Amino acid sequence: MMVLMKKNIVLMSLFFVSMTLNAQNETDPSKNAVQITSANNATKALASNPNANYSQEYETALKLKDELTNRKRTLSDSIKIWNKDLKRLQDNYASLVKSNKNLEEKIKQATLKGQKSESSELQKKKSQLLTEIDGYEKEKALLDKQLQEVDEKLNARNRQRDDLGKIKDNVSNQIIAENKDYLERPFSKMSLSELKQIKSKCQRYSTDSKVNAFVSKIDMVIKNKELYDKMVIVVNSAYNKTDVDRALASCNQVKGVNAIQKKEVAEVKGQLSSFYDGLLAFKQFINSLNEKRKFVNNYKWEFFETDREYIYSESNLGNRIETQLKRVPYLRKRFDEFMRAFKVAPNKHTNVETEILSQ
Repeated sequence: MMVLMKKNIVLMSLFFVSMTLNAQNETDPSKNAVQITSANNATKALASNPNANYSQEYETALKLKDELTNRKRTLSDSIKIWNKDLKRLQDNYASLVKSNKNLEEKIKQATLKGQKSESSELQKKKSQLLTEIDGYEKEKALLDKQLQEVDEKLNARNRQRDDLGKIKDNVSNQIIAENKDYLERPFSKMSLSELKQIKSKCQRYSTDSKVNAFVSKIDMVIKNKELYDKMVIVVNSAYNKTDVDRALASCNQVKGVNAIQKKEVAEVKGQLSSFYDGLLAFKQFINSLNEKRKFVNNYKWEFFETDREYIYSESNLGNRIETQLKRVPYLRKRFDEFMRAFKVAPNKHTNVETEILSQ
C-alpha cells in the first residue's frame, strides 16, 4: 500500500507542475491584471455619465469587446481542459482525503501500539505517515490556489462584459432619445431627407438590437411619409380621377401612426373624398355667374352682391362651396384667385375659369 500511495503522490506532483506551466503560458498574470483594471475603470467611468456622447467611445468599446471575446474564447478553451483535469483532481482529492483518514487511523493505532511496545519501527512508520499527510495537504493548497486564479480571471472577464453592456445600452438609448421625437412629428413637419439621415446615422450601430428595432421604425415612418407626400401632391394639383382614386387607396396603407399623424392622414383623405364634389360646385358657381353676366353689358361687383344669394341658394351651392370646394387645397386656392380677379374685373373671363371648366 505504501508503494501505491507514493506512486500517486509522484503522479499528482507531475500533474500540478504541468498545469502550472500551462496557466503561465496562457497569460501573464500581472499584465492581465493591469489590462483588466484599466478596462474596468474606463468602462465604469463611461457608464456612470448619462450625458456623455458615446459614439466615439462606443466604437472603441466594440474593438475592446472583440479583443475580450477572442481572449475569453481562448481562456474558455483552456478552462474546459482545466475543468476536466480539475474533475480528475477532485476525484483524486476525495481519494486522498479517504486515504488520509485511513492513515490517521493507522497512526492512531500505531501510536497505541508504540505506547505499549515502544517499538522504534512503529515510531518510524508514524513519521512516514505524517510526512505523506503533509504532502497531501500541500497538494490540496496548490489546487485551491489554482482554482482561485481561474475564478478571478473569469470574474474579471464577466465584469468587463457587463460594463461593455452598459456602454452599449447608453449609446443605443442616447441615439434613440436624440431622434425618436422627430418620428412622432406630424408628417407635414417632417422631411424625407432628414428621416434618411437619421436612418443612416443609426445604421452605424447595427450590432445593437435596440438600434436595429429603431431603424425598422424609421423605415415604417419613411414609407408613411412617402405615401402622405403623394396624397398631398394630389390634393394640391388639378383634378385627375386616377390619381385621386390611387391616393385614396394608399390611405389604408399608412400603418403605425400616432394620434397627430392619424388625424393628418384622415384630413387628407377627407380632402380627396371631397375633390370631385368640390370641383362640381366650383363649375356650377362659374356657370351660374356667367349666366348672370351674359345679359349685362357692364357687370359690376355690386350686381354680384345682389345675385350671390340666388346663386348660392341653387342646389345648396353656398354650403357645398364651404364644405367641399374650400376643403380641397387646390380648389380653395383657385377659388380665391378667381374671386380676386373677378372683383377687380367682373366682366373678364380669367385663366382660372378656363382651367376649372376644362377638368
